[in-house]
Amino acid sequence: MENPVIILGAQAVGTAALDAFLSNDIVVYCILDDDPKLHSTELLDVPVMGNTDDGELLKLIGKKCEVFVATEDAASRRSLTKMLHDDYEVVP
Repeated sequence: MENPVIILGAQAVGTAALDAFLSNDIVVYCILDDDPKLHSTELLDVPVMGNTDDGELLKLIGKKCEVFVATEDAASRRSLTKMLHDDYEVVP
């Protein structure tokens, strides 16, 4: 993977994905999560920078960053994938 990754979801699936990416020398730009208590914190030295619908960060996807949807809830995962496809024309 050439571009850094933005992970959507900081819970168990997101943390496991983060560990897998870092173990394979893939740069993770940031994590986005809808839990405000996690904002401005770090997981494995990677910042949790905002909500999963943060337009300023999501506009980087496809041009400068890749995206990985790491939510545990299937409905949330479908919703985020649809939003990324419809609004940003990317398929995670």
